Amino acid sequence: MSTADAKDAVRLAGPPRRAGLATVALMAVTIAWGTTYVMSKALVDVMPVSSFLFWRFAIATLALIVLAPRAVLRLSGRDLRRALLVGAALAAGFGLQSFGLQLTTATSSGFVTGMFVVLTPLVAGVLFGDRIPARAWLGIALAVVGLAALSLDGLSLSRGDALTLAGALGFAVQIAALARWSTSSTAVGMATVQMGTVAAVSLVVSAFAGGVVTPPESSAWLSLAFLGVVASAVAFAVQSWSQAHMSATKGAVIIATETMWAAVAGVTIAHDPITARLVTGSVLLLGAMAVVQFPASGLLIGRRPARRLAVP
Repeated sequence: MSTADAKDAVRLAGPPRRAGLATVALMAVTIAWGTTYVMSKALVDVMPVSSFLFWRFAIATLALIVLAPRAVLRLSGRDLRRALLVGAALAAGFGLQSFGLQLTTATSSGFVTGMFVVLTPLVAGVLFGDRIPARAWLGIALAVVGLAALSLDGLSLSRGDALTLAGALGFAVQIAALARWSTSSTAVGMATVQMGTVAAVSLVVSAFAGGVVTPPESSAWLSLAFLGVVASAVAFAVQSWSQAHMSATKGAVIIATETMWAAVAGVTIAHDPITARLVTGSVLLLGAMAVVQFPASGLLIGRRPARRLAVP
């Protein structure tokens, strides 16, 4: 290993305290995403999906530019190209998931979207040559069973499920690429470019669907502002920073608990009943996170590999 590679390996591994903080931060983001599902669903019911995504991510882009006006300017040409690729993957994930949801049930969509927990290590292996330890696969298996317990009611698949699975692949690429390319110094800039890319793609889709539709009432604007600033601008900036300090597999398993937090929000906010499936699925997802967080030998699953893919 060259001196430069050795320094890069030390930087990526980081101190254990920072790795622990990254785990807590990403979990906080996942909780926020899960608990805002009801808000997002209410907005989609009163406006087209593409318009909803445009306003949400346009607000997020503007918020990040105001909060960190020079973050994008500090990105190198290579980091900017990488951020655009990650943003395109995120846009594909949201778009395909949203269109798939129109052709399938919400419960099925939740499970199929959660399959990014399986696709992420596969993507990381194919694109970046990452090796996935056996314990990581155990965590992935627990997460899949937990997602099934929370989301599935039967095994039928539809065309909407196929679109949603393609969207899950987009999310997997975004998670794997962030784990490989994001750093503490580029996290906010990369998040800004991601938000802008999703907003731009949504604007194009809206143009083909008759134009951007504005929210019908002031309460919808307030919801969009919250989703744009907190659940998007802040959340994706924190995700970009957190995944600079952990492996793609660990990040995917943590983010997969979003389904659990959505169910918890349903119980506490919408007063949904507490069922055996909810308890079982939640326990399995938390078990999956524990497996990848506390592997038998150190933090092998929790740290990113030092080797980086050269992208022009």
